[in-house]
Amino acid sequence: MITKKAKLIIDYEMTDGGCNACVPFKAEIAKLIIGDQTIMVGELTPEALIMTIAIKEGFRQEMKYDVLDDYILFTSNQSNIKQTEDFIHLHYHNLNGSNYSIKKFYQEKNDLLAHVNHVLVEVFDLYPIDF
Repeated sequence: MITKKAKLIIDYEMTDGGCNACVPFKAEIAKLIIGDQTIMVGELTPEALIMTIAIKEGFRQEMKYDVLDDYILFTSNQSNIKQTEDFIHLHYHNLNGSNYSIKKFYQEKNDLLAHVNHVLVEVFDLYPIDF
């Protein structure tokens, strides 16, 4: 299986909530470098990384509204992936029947990257990333 190399750069910026009562806080900003392309990820979460890589690989992202459930649909020429969520988890489903759930946040970066790679390979049918 082909693996792509990527470099993940994490930086911090002092910001505030935009009002006089808000206390400044340190915000995490992540950048992903794949080949010669630098892509802003924003906050380092599974959802942000998966979305960034999927869009880079040609998927389109669309918000769908349903009576019972709102969800994000990733589409490409070959597949459709539905992303739903609850309070703790993100759930990914593709048309081939592959389903995978991951937590929205991870304390350890290695856990985060392992779960992101699993979703990219098993659900999106993409390559793993060597971070």
